[in-house]
Amino acid sequence: MTKQERLNKILKIIHHFKTVSVNDLSSQLGVSEVTIRKDLGNLEKNGMIIRSHGIASTLSEGLVPSFFTRERIEMDEKHYISQAAAALIKDGESVLIDSGTTPLIVAKFLKDKKISVVTNSIPVSMELANFNGTIAVTGGVLLFSSMALCGPDTENYLDNIKVNKLILGASGIHLDSGPATSSSIEASVKQKMIKTAQEVILVLDHTKFSKISVSLISSFSDIDVIVTSSKAPKEAVEALKKQGVNVIVVDLDKVLINNQIIERAK
Repeated sequence: MTKQERLNKILKIIHHFKTVSVNDLSSQLGVSEVTIRKDLGNLEKNGMIIRSHGIASTLSEGLVPSFFTRERIEMDEKHYISQAAAALIKDGESVLIDSGTTPLIVAKFLKDKKISVVTNSIPVSMELANFNGTIAVTGGVLLFSSMALCGPDTENYLDNIKVNKLILGASGIHLDSGPATSSSIEASVKQKMIKTAQEVILVLDHTKFSKISVSLISSFSDIDVIVTSSKAPKEAVEALKKQGVNVIVVDLDKVLINNQIIERAK
């Protein structure tokens, strides 16, 4: 069993039992408690689980790490994924930007474009407060964990708009099903978002490939493009491509500058 396979197995066990001890995980997987603790440390660092005194717990909707905690995870990777996603947006287009830390970074690369933006993200609206285009914010109730506006008012707003492109975020993906999120409330809003857009661009850092989220957003047939990085599991990327998904893999050893690929300094 590879390390990634072991991490996926640990996540599935924790998700099933909600709370599991280090000793139990060690027995079930046939590896030392030291190895399990290191694995749990990695999972906790990436915001996938909660640890406390030899116990690992799943993230319930009320225990999802705050937006400001997630914002600090895999920042360099998210930066380059976002840069590539922003390059898919052209002047004159209308763009719906989802909540989430990676969509927020995409917004930062759109400041010089003459586009129309709609968002349910408070941080995105603040980021684009003085940019070259126009911005509209949906109504709704604030969900603090994601700094997103959600609920019936948000969904009613989305029912009455159409946009060229959607920048969509997700908490994790199920390779056999589609992207998912940890909140059923957010999943409902994201489903509405997909229906408004002519083209759906899903942005995912590599940690999302090992996260198991409970609320399915859509099938991959609803996703036009996935932008991820070279840190994403190769077998997962190939599995997505076999399903007909257009996957853009950003090489983290290179930089996109003025639409030109430049080798990064080692």
